[in-house]
Amino acid sequence: MSWIIGIEIRFYRKVHFDHHRHLGTVQDTERSYFSPLNMMFIFKGVTGISAAQTLLGYAKRSDESRPSAGTAKKETAGPGFTAIAVLASGMIIHGSIVVGLWYFGQTAASAAWFIGIVVLIPLVSSVRQILEHRMDDASSDVDYSKIDQGACTRIFGDSMFARLLGPSGFNRHLLHHWEPQVPYTRLPELERFLDDTQMQPTLDRRRTTYYATLRQLFD
Repeated sequence: MSWIIGIEIRFYRKVHFDHHRHLGTVQDTERSYFSPLNMMFIFKGVTGISAAQTLLGYAKRSDESRPSAGTAKKETAGPGFTAIAVLASGMIIHGSIVVGLWYFGQTAASAAWFIGIVVLIPLVSSVRQILEHRMDDASSDVDYSKIDQGACTRIFGDSMFARLLGPSGFNRHLLHHWEPQVPYTRLPELERFLDDTQMQPTLDRRRTTYYATLRQLFD
């Protein structure tokens, strides 16, 4: 999957678990929800600026995490060169697909591939993370890269739209953060189990829909 999204998966696994450890703090490694959901955010997503910023941020953390000269041997999953190689290969493959489709007269398919990879996937992912983690009372005047927002995670139900926008268990994101070792295919079972325990009121307080949260957070 690495070439598809331009991120080396073993490196991203480390980034993602640091997101779990530092959720809601300035140390969080996944930061889309630091930004207010407004027209400027949508503009950056549509133009690909947000995607570029995210990839550059990963590359920066990748470079910073490399061992210095004279230190222990690099891990096989070590970032640095690997992260750059994965990003470069992804750009080459996607570029080849776009150019190839265009060359063979498939202009609409070429445009659709480009828009999907450069605009839609990054934009949907970043908006979804805002809906998952940005607090209801978060202020657009506060820079949450400098001030802790506080941890916030939601459950978005099991409607068709929730499954479409939140595949692979994202619609039960609260449960993923509570029990990240549980496969996403078992999260519905985990939810049913917890609903029969004293945790049900906590789950009910965090249940909402993507649409309701979007209305609440759009600035």
